[in-house]
Amino acid sequence: MKKIHYYFCWFNETIPERVAELLRNDLTNRNSLVSICTTPSEYDANDQFVGTIIADWLHPVGIIFDEYHLLDYRVTKERAHELLKNASAIFLHGGNPFSLNNFLAEYELPAAINESNASIIMGASAGMINMSAHWISDKRLESNYGDEFKAGGIYDGLGLDKFAVGIHRSADDVEADQLENELFTLSQKMDVYVQCWDSAIRSKNGKLEFLGKVYLISDSQVQKMAEIDF
Repeated sequence: MKKIHYYFCWFNETIPERVAELLRNDLTNRNSLVSICTTPSEYDANDQFVGTIIADWLHPVGIIFDEYHLLDYRVTKERAHELLKNASAIFLHGGNPFSLNNFLAEYELPAAINESNASIIMGASAGMINMSAHWISDKRLESNYGDEFKAGGIYDGLGLDKFAVGIHRSADDVEADQLENELFTLSQKMDVYVQCWDSAIRSKNGKLEFLGKVYLISDSQVQKMAEIDF
């Protein structure tokens, strides 16, 4: 099944209306939303996170599912695969990108995600970068996650689209050329999209649409992407 991918940097309030309008149109089936957590052993934090996403992001813009499921260690690998197969949409959480990357591998979720019946795959922050082909650790991840950090390390994501991403930049930082050298090095091999707060990328059948401030680094050259018109 052809899937539509949404890459969310992070929304500080609710989902912006321009993004919400696209999501409402794309989500023709809202039977089941399956969320994949970043820290599978932190149950209270996982419950709180998914509750916040539902209450603050989805419900205020009229996106309501019949069922909500959360994947962490309370769910067996077999049950996780069953839930993903029957999902209408899949959401990858924000938080610790290293832990999420490990959980995806441990539970053999990449194949289950690709083979699911979900029409929409969404990811925010850590979830978003793990949807892409590759992502790079940086000093901010070092300060947040310490021992899991590898300076300049390049990690494989799900590869839902053949580009790499960088997140949580301000437009001022990008315009001032305050970006990691590793991003430019990787841009020699593939396109790298740098997303600012409250931005999103929508990918459908290989076509990318940009909402909010998103920059492309290609062959070490930076350009701001044009936002879609409605």
